[in-house]
Amino acid sequence: MTENIITPPNELFEFFKKRTQFHCDLVYRNMMRFAITKNKSGLDFNSEIEKRAGLHDASKFEKPEVVGFIWLTSYYWLQQQDKSIEYTKDSSKQIEYVYKYLATQKGYENLDKNAFEKYLRKHFKIAFEHHYANNSHHPEYHNHLDEMTDIDLIEMVCDWTAMAQELGQDNGSAKAWADKMIGERFSFPTGTRVDFIYEKIEFLDEQNKFPMFIDKVEDRTF
Repeated sequence: MTENIITPPNELFEFFKKRTQFHCDLVYRNMMRFAITKNKSGLDFNSEIEKRAGLHDASKFEKPEVVGFIWLTSYYWLQQQDKSIEYTKDSSKQIEYVYKYLATQKGYENLDKNAFEKYLRKHFKIAFEHHYANNSHHPEYHNHLDEMTDIDLIEMVCDWTAMAQELGQDNGSAKAWADKMIGERFSFPTGTRVDFIYEKIEFLDEQNKFPMFIDKVEDRTF
């Protein structure tokens, strides 16, 4: 039996594209801090880091991830439109807000609430499982965290930093994210790998105090 597709309104689709591209741009800028380094001989360029920077989160724009991530970001669009909407990480409350909005829109008047929630949860699961399975900067990609390469960890730090920058947290530093993730959510091997992560966060925090050579990313908060 073919699943009925619930097409998101165009404003939600456009917001997903802008918000996701903005995040990717921030990660790219952060990663280029590591791709270009200065030494006694001049400048070094790491093409592998630059390549990874250009591909960051590209899978979110493709099947099977795109449907889930469009709907996932729709709650944040609603928050922008209505400041009275509370910030919550509770997915049930997020879905409730989105459903209430859709119910007021032409073409969604007969949308069944339970069916809508079931549809979203299914596609959230599909999106995250595929994303984690295909992007090695996520710890979930690996069977063992000590399998993460230096570039995996650098991209992870740049990803965490971009989130802090987007949300205006801790002056754009990933340190608080690392404090929360390391040990609480993920058990990174102690010693050099954990030290490596914090060293890269410190390096990036220092580098981000200075202008970047690439075009400035639009100053926008989502």
